[in-house]
Amino acid sequence: MGRNARLAGVIGAVLLASAGCAASGPEAAARRFLDAYYIHADLGEAVMLADGLALEKIKEQQALTRGVPADALTRKRQVFYELRQRRDRGAERVLFMYDLTIQGGGASFRKRTLITVARMGERWRVTNFSDTDA
Repeated sequence: MGRNARLAGVIGAVLLASAGCAASGPEAAARRFLDAYYIHADLGEAVMLADGLALEKIKEQQALTRGVPADALTRKRQVFYELRQRRDRGAERVLFMYDLTIQGGGASFRKRTLITVARMGERWRVTNFSDTDA
């Protein structure tokens, strides 16, 4: 194996390892939730990422929307988000504030979303979330 091939292998391994670390932290958990809940409107996936009050809110929404198909606007909407603030609450809990822009049906509106994630064993889970108009 040539020197360049070994170097490329080492660099690839380092990048893969660092990506794995980032993919399991509190911000990654918040972003996975944003993707599932807001971008894809996939309550089933959001349930898998939630615990506590967040889980209760999603299950309540599932019960209210059971049997109601997503409308065309929900399927065609675009959601963009930007992290505005991160507040660590000790080693086990982090609060994130995101600004969301939701576009669809010729309209655009903004929301401010607060997401709390907490370490549950080896994983970070969303334990609460709330929206306000921005």
